[in-house]
Amino acid sequence: MPLMPFAPITPILFQLCSTAFAAQVSLRADTESFGEGQSIGLALTVTDTSVRGGVPSFSLPEGLTAAFESQQQQQLMQNFNLTTSTMYRYTLTALRAGDFVIPAFEVVTAAGRLTTTPLNLHVEARGTSTTGVNELTGELSEAAQWVGQTVVYHLRFATDRQLANGNWVPPEGKGFALESGIEPVATNYTVGQGDKRVAVQDLYLPIRFTEGGTFKVPGGALQAQFAVERSRRRRGQMEQLFPDLGMFTDVRSEMFSAPSIPVSLKQPPKTGRPADYSGLIGHFSLSSHVTGSADNAPAEVKVGDTVTLALELTGDSPVTGLKLPPLVGDGFRVYDDQPVATGVIRDGKLVTSSSFKRAVVPERPGPLTIPPVSITTFDPSTGAYVVLSSEAVSLTVVGAAATASVASFSAGPAPVAPVEPTDDLLPIRPSPALTPPWPGLWSLLLLLPGFALTAVFGPQVLLARRPARVKQQRLDFSDLPEDVHARLSGLEQIFREAVAPLLGMGAAAVHGEDLAKLGVHASEAEVVYRLIERARYAGGGSGAVEQVRTLEVALRAFVEKLK
Repeated sequence: MPLMPFAPITPILFQLCSTAFAAQVSLRADTESFGEGQSIGLALTVTDTSVRGGVPSFSLPEGLTAAFESQQQQQLMQNFNLTTSTMYRYTLTALRAGDFVIPAFEVVTAAGRLTTTPLNLHVEARGTSTTGVNELTGELSEAAQWVGQTVVYHLRFATDRQLANGNWVPPEGKGFALESGIEPVATNYTVGQGDKRVAVQDLYLPIRFTEGGTFKVPGGALQAQFAVERSRRRRGQMEQLFPDLGMFTDVRSEMFSAPSIPVSLKQPPKTGRPADYSGLIGHFSLSSHVTGSADNAPAEVKVGDTVTLALELTGDSPVTGLKLPPLVGDGFRVYDDQPVATGVIRDGKLVTSSSFKRAVVPERPGPLTIPPVSITTFDPSTGAYVVLSSEAVSLTVVGAAATASVASFSAGPAPVAPVEPTDDLLPIRPSPALTPPWPGLWSLLLLLPGFALTAVFGPQVLLARRPARVKQQRLDFSDLPEDVHARLSGLEQIFREAVAPLLGMGAAAVHGEDLAKLGVHASEAEVVYRLIERARYAGGGSGAVEQVRTLEVALRAFVEKLK
């Protein structure tokens, strides 16, 4: 069989078999806090390349020692891409207490010299470690002082027995609640304690305090199942022949409870509280940047173009539901996109972020200043209100002032005569129609065979083959295509379908002059329409993409208000 027909797919197969990620190395410890004299696992992972020169070695600060333990390799197929990683395991032992840093070091690989990041470790003095053997402990990530404050509750269980399974029971009580939307994190690892191996189970979960006063946070619990050896009377013949097999053991359940934690909470002070206080309690930082149609901040923009103000609020407390304060100014319009909030527990601490995007559309030429955005939070450590502000943005706007008017939804720049409404959505850009190059008489002659078939077989035969008209489904934002012109057409359809029920008419029958009948929604509907017209005649290129994006943000907000 010739190989030529398969040649076109060779690049595709090569691409599918290529690695998913660039070569990299990382150094991680099983835990970054352990006790003096204990040993923990240390893993050096090399991804998508191979190590040259044998097992990698590295220098350690005085007070730590490490020994190579094992090497293992695994392959993972992700999105049709093959990723190969090699893990080198070391046993790290602390000889004394203190804070240590394993400095960055180079690993010689087939992809070149790759450098790790520094690793910070904390070693507690012997006898001061909060990790007791065969006991459950609980602690808060920071002191709880204020109603509305969110902290991480940490449960830890260490045992030198053979732990088969364990089920966590989070604390429950009055005055606090588990923070929704943030997944708890459970970890397990083994440390060396003298001549013993100690298994450690950790659970981290965020809790928010909802009431003031003095009370105790009940301790969480762990239902642990330990493997125990059966008595000789219960052993069978096979068990006596093979006494070391794990299958010949019983499981015994035990319940462990952590001590309760006393707290004393009060409301954030009213004295000095700004009127625009956001309600956020925690440690936050605010960053911002401005982009135009390109990724860089523009110094000059045209009337009707979009300038995007992107803000990132990061901290240690949930920011879900936060809305930016209104942007007040003259000579521009503002459309807010839906914020994206995330929250994860990392290294025993809560890390949150919320990303905001605000589209600013200049309406007249001249100098334009976008005012800064300010968010007021409450710092639980200092007990004071903190105002976070972005930078003001100064731009020069060029071009003529926007003078779009609400006229009609026709596809052309100006309708010559009113068109009877149909059941189909008018396209944003008229598609070219094919017209017959022959005279009308020849067109009539081409229809004669159809008339003859109808006369011979009857109209019912032809009509029976006519497909039934499928009812058009309502379009949703999730159904919009990526092509800019097709997406614009879909956005206009969504707008029509949103306002048509309020006007008591079909979507295709809606015209520009009808928007004044929408009452309290009339002005916003007319703004969205002007954006539709502006995007329709924006032409191609990045300008059209920005116009459609601005329209979509405004339309989403308008449709949300109509619900």
